[in-house]
Amino acid sequence: DMRDRNGQENYRVKGYAIWIGIAYLILQHALYLAGHYLALWFGFTPFLPKIALDDRIPIVSAFIIPYIWSYAYWAMGPMAVSRCEKGHFADYMAANLVACLAGVLVLAFFPTYMDRVAEGLYEVPANPTVFDRLRIFWYSLDGSETAYNLLPSFHCINSTLCYLGVAGRR
Repeated sequence: DMRDRNGQENYRVKGYAIWIGIAYLILQHALYLAGHYLALWFGFTPFLPKIALDDRIPIVSAFIIPYIWSYAYWAMGPMAVSRCEKGHFADYMAANLVACLAGVLVLAFFPTYMDRVAEGLYEVPANPTVFDRLRIFWYSLDGSETAYNLLPSFHCINSTLCYLGVAGRR
């Protein structure tokens, strides 16, 4: 029931969801990183899942803005879903946890990587823009010249679940 003690409909963000959203973002990122370390521990060698289309997609440094924003978006997912019924919120959080745990297993047993230098993602142009500098800085926080854990994409998992959590809801 979405009514407050006065019988009015209550669709506000719940206070607990703010902390859950932040805690879940931290947990999700820790699980994401754990996939790489588990792969190393198991002795699996990462492979490069590159397809021909990859070389046809240009590097647009300004896209680092929505990439960075996505982290805030994922933390806000539980906050938005908290405006729905408690049962739906619990199902949403359970789906998030199951998806992340399944993702970690895939990352641990089928590790992937990308050489950002070879792909031109880590080079600074002659006249770098603020977006070029921000892209290099952001990548320095996540593996620098080599990116791991490409598939499954936690970016896609989290974004899809954020959408599904509120799709068709009031």
